[in-house]
Order: sequence, then C-alpha cells, then structure tokens
Amino acid sequence: MAYVDTFNRADEFPLASPWASAEADSPPPRPNLVSNEAKFIPGDERAWARYTGQAFTPNQWAQITWTNPLGNCGPAVRMSYGVNAYLFSVHGPGTGPTPPFGVDSDYSTDGLGCWTFHNGALTWLWHRTLGGTRPSTGTLKLWTTEVAGGKVRVRGFYGGSPEFDFEDDGSYGGIQAGGLPGFALVGSEPTGQTADNFECGGDLKVQADATAKGIPNLFMRLRPGAGTKGQAYFRMVDSWMGHGVGGPLKFGGPA
Repeated sequence: MAYVDTFNRADEFPLASPWASAEADSPPPRPNLVSNEAKFIPGDERAWARYTGQAFTPNQWAQITWTNPLGNCGPAVRMSYGVNAYLFSVHGPGTGPTPPFGVDSDYSTDGLGCWTFHNGALTWLWHRTLGGTRPSTGTLKLWTTEVAGGKVRVRGFYGGSPEFDFEDDGSYGGIQAGGLPGFALVGSEPTGQTADNFECGGDLKVQADATAKGIPNLFMRLRPGAGTKGQAYFRMVDSWMGHGVGGPLKFGGPA
C-alpha cells in the first residue's frame, strides 16, 4: 500500500496532520505548504516531515521531487523523533569526507548524497557529484529493507535510475532500527527550497504483526455495497481456520 501527497490543497502553516516533525526544537520545524508545494521555512537549518498516517515495518520507501535549484531536498526513511533517519538528498556545493560506499568526494558542485542521522548527528554513506548545475527539478527515491545478519539494505534512485545499493552493518553511526517515511528540506536560502509529489510505502505493520502471531495471510479487498461506490473490508485466512482481529482498523489508498 502506498500513500501519495500531491500537496494540491489550501496553504498550511506548517504542513498539517498526518505530517509531523522529527525535530526536538520548540516549536518543532516542519515545512509549510505554499501554492501547492512543500516549502522550506527560511531561517531554520532544516525542516523534517514524517508521514504518521500509517505504521510501517522498517522495510519502507519514500520518494519526492525537488522543484527549484536551491537548497537540499530528499526523501527519508526510518525517521523518528530527535532526527534519526536515512536521507537521500540533492545538495549544493560544500565539503565532506570520502564516504564508505562511494562514489566520490568532489563537493565543488551540486551533488547527490545519502546520510544516516542519529540524534541529529549525520554520517556520510554515499556521494556523487552532478558535475555542474543541477536540473531545476528531479525525483529521488530511497528504499531500506532488512537483510540477514541484522544489516540494512539501502537503495537509492534518481529519476527512476539506480544510484546506489549497499548494506549498512551499523559501522557508520549505528543501524536505524525503525521509524516512518518522510522527507527533509535543508538549507538557508532566503527564497526557500520547495518540493512536490511525495509518495511512500512498504510493508504495513498490521501484516507483520499478524504474521508474527501465526496469521500468515492478510487480505484487504474492496467489496461493492448496495447504493455505494464500495466498502472496504478485510479477511484473514490461515488454512481452514478463521481468526478474529481487534480494532480500530483504518483503510486507505491508493494501493
């Protein structure tokens, strides 16, 4: 199941529920919604936004499109309060170390970077220079999945093409155990960094919980109802034996 936010609605100051910040500042900064885009708030070092409308397992992905050539913008996964997350972002010229998973350490021009944040402290994991001025718009997608040995597989895509695929074993600041997908706008440009068309998804936590309790198959379907466009319902099947489930239940889309 995926969640999509096109930001096509009335302005919000800041971005309203189901969005929440990951910052511990007071008030905790998160982007505004201005003219159908998420917008960085000038004066803040960064603005984080977590999607809180659905619980996911650590196997999750997030995608967002930057919509101007300023500042830093990118999707984040496993984001929790206090700024803990994996982040894949476009960024401006600067400095940095040679990251453990490549590709280069040339920070003289705009580039793409993947970081892990632990209580706000960042560690470079991957970097590639764009070799010039970045496009005025571009789409980034970040995946994390659990793999054997307690490692996390981290994958990034730029414009639909793969950029990196590595395994984090916890040697670079520690494993991000869980959290929520979202995005970050980082920078100090007076015009404000903007982003659009957020999407996220992954393994729903209700499925993982059901499997752990011996209910391996969880189905969500749409059943037509008399005089309505349809009614959402669920069914759990484990061989021939039926199971009950407690509430509340929430349904959404698109799937």
